[in-house]
Amino acid sequence: MKKKKAFLAVIMACLLVFACAFFGCNKKDDGNGTVDVTSITLNQTNIELQIGGTETFVLEATVSPNNATNKTVIWVSSTPSVATVSADGTSAEVRAVKAGTATITAKAGEKTATCTVTVKAANSVTPPPAPQEYTVTFNMNGHGTQIASVQTVNGVVAQPTAPVADGYTFGGWYTDAACTIAYNFETVLTANTTLYAKWTANSVTPPPAPQEYTVTFNMNGHGTQIASVQTENGVV
Repeated sequence: MKKKKAFLAVIMACLLVFACAFFGCNKKDDGNGTVDVTSITLNQTNIELQIGGTETFVLEATVSPNNATNKTVIWVSSTPSVATVSADGTSAEVRAVKAGTATITAKAGEKTATCTVTVKAANSVTPPPAPQEYTVTFNMNGHGTQIASVQTVNGVVAQPTAPVADGYTFGGWYTDAACTIAYNFETVLTANTTLYAKWTANSVTPPPAPQEYTVTFNMNGHGTQIASVQTENGVV
């Protein structure tokens, strides 16, 4: 009989160990068959958001034990004007509102976990300064019709129509009076500028001088001999 009781005691002990392992013998039972939450943790305890950048983040809560009777998670933001929280069970979306700091609290049963949210202001962008406008003057170098001075647009001047002059060929615009440095009309100017017109005189081939000839007069045996003469411009 004693052996039988000892055997039963061993069986009961094994069943108790199995029950603890399976159901969690350290889980608090209030006597009514409910299992209390023992802990709650978040996937992040500090997050940084930025207005105009990464403005949202999803927090995930883990509630222990798995067999807790009520695993409902309540989410609260300490400063909704800085960051709001929208709950969906054990997940919650945190959204930035304005620069500042807020604390997001997740509560399950009597246990809580927090995450500090730092919201940064949007990056300030300084617009580039407006380009300085300059005056471009055209020096005709003594030929062609004068072209009026113009203002640059975004620092650049449009190339004018090529001028013309009798007896000369236009060779482009230059930045120096000697016309050795050609100007690029895509250049962004940084000062008032004078451009010089380059001219090349057209070559003129003179007409050939008329060939001069001798005209001889044959009197045919009568009258006074008339002396031979030279043509002038081919004419006698």
